[in-house]
This record gives sequence, structure tokens and C-alpha cells, in this order.
Amino acid sequence: DLYREILAIRPIGWAKLGLARALKMLDNKAEAERLAREILAETPQFMAAYDFLSKLVAESGDGKAALDVLQKAREISPGTMSRIRELSSLAVTTGQPEIAEKVMRETLQIHKHSPVRQANDYAILSRALVNQGKAAEALSVVKDARKSFSDDKSNVVLSVTESVAHRAAGNDELALA
Repeated sequence: DLYREILAIRPIGWAKLGLARALKMLDNKAEAERLAREILAETPQFMAAYDFLSKLVAESGDGKAALDVLQKAREISPGTMSRIRELSSLAVTTGQPEIAEKVMRETLQIHKHSPVRQANDYAILSRALVNQGKAAEALSVVKDARKSFSDDKSNVVLSVTESVAHRAAGNDELALA
């Protein structure tokens, strides 16, 4: 009710988004989606609304529509790593690995020496390459990632990723190693 009171006084984007989040929690997802789209129509630079709408649409089972929302957000604000990760993962799972490859390659090049990179970013890129039949490139991505990431968690992620890429390349013995 607080959000509605604020909105009655003045239509403010953050209050609309707060109301949309509350509606989602109350299982009124259609109204939450309508509000999120309204926010974006009124304030296309409100990035939190894109993130909310994307998650809402993805949870409803429409990964391609969620991907479209994130791509629009990326056109406006291209550098947010969490959004890039979500966009790339959605692209792979919705059968559009070429989008994930392009976005992750660009991002990893820009952030080559940045602490925002994670081993999982390379895993997403590798998975996109494997899904396109580019297993050798996927293995090269893992090799490159190993130069930057040596902690236990990263080693697990990269070992699994490498195994998948070896299997895709037909190297069954190396995939089991």
C-alpha cells in the first residue's frame, strides 16, 4: 500500500518497481509484468526494471523473451557483468549460442585484467562454443582461463568445462581425465 500511496502523489519509477516486486511476491505476475513494461516505456534507462522484467519473463518459461529484454538493456548499458552473465546464459539455453559467444568474447576482452571476471564467464563462453561445434576453440578458452584462475572453485568449474569440450571434440579419454 505504501507504493500505491507514493504513486498516487507522483508516478516515480522506483515506487512502481517496488509495487511490481510486491505484486510478483503476491503471485500477481501479470500485473507485475505490466508495471515493469510501463516503467520501461516511461523511463527506458531504468536498468533495474529490465533486470526485474527479464527474471519475471524467464520464470514464466519464456527464455527468448527474457533474452530480448536483456539485449535491449545491454544496448543502453553494455558493461554490467551480472546482466552480461545472465544474457549469455539465457542465450545458450535458448539455442542462441552465437549471441553468448559474441557478448562474452567482447566482455572478456574489455575486462581482460579486471577483477570482475570469473572462471564461470569462461565456462559460459566455452559452452557457447561447444554448442556451435567449436570444441577446439572451447578448449582454448579453458586454457586461457586457467592462466588467471587457480583457486579450488575455479579449478572445478574449469575442469568440468574442459571435460565437456574434450567430449565434444571426440577426446573421450581426455574427457574422463
